Amino acid sequence: MSFASAPTTDRLGELGGYERGVILVGPDAVAGITPGYRFAEHVAELARALAWPVIGEPMSGMRLHNDVVIASAEHLLKHPIREELRPDVVVKLGGAPTTAPVNQWLDAVQPRHVVLVDGEHRWHDASFTTTEHHAVDADWWVQVSRPAEARGRSEWLDRWQALDTVATAVVDEHLIDGRRSSGRVVRELCAGLPEWGIVMASNSMPPRDLDAFVPAGTRLGFAGNRGAAGIDGITSTALGLVTQVDDAVPVVVFTGDLALLHDIGGLLGVERAGQRLTVVCIDNDGGQIFSMLPIHGRIDAADYETIFRTPHGVDLAQLQGLAGINVTVVDADDDLPAVLQAASAKTEPGVDLVIVRIDPDHDMAVRRSITTAVGEAING
Repeated sequence: MSFASAPTTDRLGELGGYERGVILVGPDAVAGITPGYRFAEHVAELARALAWPVIGEPMSGMRLHNDVVIASAEHLLKHPIREELRPDVVVKLGGAPTTAPVNQWLDAVQPRHVVLVDGEHRWHDASFTTTEHHAVDADWWVQVSRPAEARGRSEWLDRWQALDTVATAVVDEHLIDGRRSSGRVVRELCAGLPEWGIVMASNSMPPRDLDAFVPAGTRLGFAGNRGAAGIDGITSTALGLVTQVDDAVPVVVFTGDLALLHDIGGLLGVERAGQRLTVVCIDNDGGQIFSMLPIHGRIDAADYETIFRTPHGVDLAQLQGLAGINVTVVDADDDLPAVLQAASAKTEPGVDLVIVRIDPDHDMAVRRSITTAVGEAING
């Protein structure tokens, strides 16, 4: 039976009667950016009808909505309050969440019912919490699961939203103050692009930073090349993406320095292909993600630097003028949104490479400060 001709019954069934439910939307629930916009609207409609919160990273398309989406889940779910936020039902759509706190929360609270919906019949559940697996088109499933009568508001949704408001305010305060951090770059990226511009995220820290810092209600498209979570081929993927979208839609790569260097050939091919691309590169001279993993501090500092952080020592600004690359180095007092607005308005073939130099130690201090402050605020 095709999806189109399937009976439009309530696929969620009696599980929709639970008040304490959560919809968890990962990447790749549907294929394509425009279909992803429609899918996100259908998920939001289902969530409003059920009065359930939605946890969805930017690449899921869910950050387009701000009434049911919990944008600070990555910050909230690191803290003991996650026990209070234990759901009875979780509906998982698409791939597993990119960031650890959401996955760890789900593993810790062990909901009674976990419904995994994935049309490709993939098993996105390393902790084996799934109780139902529906190998059907996720968008179709969402549409036919909407109940005939909406629940309206619920104390459960209100509690999630109140906590989200508190956490978001804490994050905002920490990103505004002091030197530029990766989180602030994400906020400036969102502010500097026109509506419906597309951000192509690298792997490693960029998708995690997008998840942590893109506000709900952000009218941008987000894409990524998850693969095996490698950092190779990111710019080349973005170049392919540029050829598939309207010329009026700017595509911006959000990447780290190592990923940029891994696919330097893709960067050199943009002008030759007659395309226009803007690249925002967080330059912290190496792989910062390892400073957030257990290996940090467990081995000799010199070995850690050589094996894991792998500082490259390359002055990326020296790419200026090579193969149509125009380099802008954003210093502490520079207006990054203005730089992005100017770059995304260009139409001639070539690359605008925007390098944002970030002190990795300061960046980690900001992350830790946010974690501590959010914990104090939601428990105070």
